[in-house]
Amino acid sequence: RRTRRVRISNPLKPVILPSRSTDLIFVATRYPRDMSEPFAQQLSRDLAAAVAKTSPSLVFTRGRRGRAASGTIIDPQSIVVSDHLLDADQKIRVHTSNGDLDARVVGRDAGTDIALLQVDGGSLSPVTVSSDPTAIGQVVIAVGRSWSGLVAHPGFITQISGPHHVWPGFRLEHAVHTTLEPFSGFSGGALVNTLGQV
Repeated sequence: RRTRRVRISNPLKPVILPSRSTDLIFVATRYPRDMSEPFAQQLSRDLAAAVAKTSPSLVFTRGRRGRAASGTIIDPQSIVVSDHLLDADQKIRVHTSNGDLDARVVGRDAGTDIALLQVDGGSLSPVTVSSDPTAIGQVVIAVGRSWSGLVAHPGFITQISGPHHVWPGFRLEHAVHTTLEPFSGFSGGALVNTLGQV
């Protein structure tokens, strides 16, 4: 079997193409956007930028029994948090990147462990939602707020499964499995791609 080295114009890099008569198998990977930097450095910059972009859209709150919990802003007045961390009280204090606000619970779903908070007259910064489908092998970052501030863990999506019957009467249509290590305060936080999109 013969091989030929072929240079393909940017943004693709040179690749080795196995050749059998006139049949070619084309495999190519993209360069980092900044051609002068190694791939690892560019990826590091992208991850840091994604976390910085997500940061204004995350809040911190004290959940049940005073435990740290995160929340994700989905519109200028609405925040999604984990239902299991809420006390019975329908009012809750949230700490945003621009100060503290009072919020109230306007919806809860124990089956999906999601609760919705609303801030009256707020002008919050919502997350950006990706239009691309979630894919196995995708690089993702878990971003939340803890007692000590912003926390981020990178990882990969390893599996997409479902539906699951989480407990009697409740069904979870899809579950995303990752290599991420859970950390205190992440519940209610955001899982974002390298562009900072949920």
